[in-house]
Amino acid sequence: MIRFILLLCTMVSLPLFGQYKVDTTIINEAYTSYVNKELGQALYVKYKLYKGGGKCLRATNWVNDTKLILVNENQYKGTLYDKGHLANAEDFAYNCHLDSLTFRDYNRLPQTRKLNRGIWKATETEIRKMSQTDSLMIYTGGYWGTPNIVVNGMKVPSICWKVVY
Repeated sequence: MIRFILLLCTMVSLPLFGQYKVDTTIINEAYTSYVNKELGQALYVKYKLYKGGGKCLRATNWVNDTKLILVNENQYKGTLYDKGHLANAEDFAYNCHLDSLTFRDYNRLPQTRKLNRGIWKATETEIRKMSQTDSLMIYTGGYWGTPNIVVNGMKVPSICWKVVY
């Protein structure tokens, strides 16, 4: 049986990422991130998940292991936004190296606390449960509409989305 979850699908006639286009692709062992350099953030990431979850201790330091200028830690300080993982850390907690790769600047978007700690987290938990019996392909990202919301120099997506196949 094929399962398909679409957390958000309201972008019927809109360009998928608003005015931004992918101009850089970053591939690591855990996921692929599709970045826009002007935005300084990932537009979306994709990854495969099978039997997600585990016992790795959660990393706390975010890293920029590229030469790109990306939204950084200081831009989040003093804001009401969480650093929302696109490829979820707990999905890769079965392998501590892969888990640590989720703490990259090109794997996060500013998310309201209510979103990140609410429905986003609940959806991630449900997806991990699904991954115990089925291999999943996950795409997750943001949409920047107009007008842009800009906080501490970082543009905040107006919509965060997740597609699971």
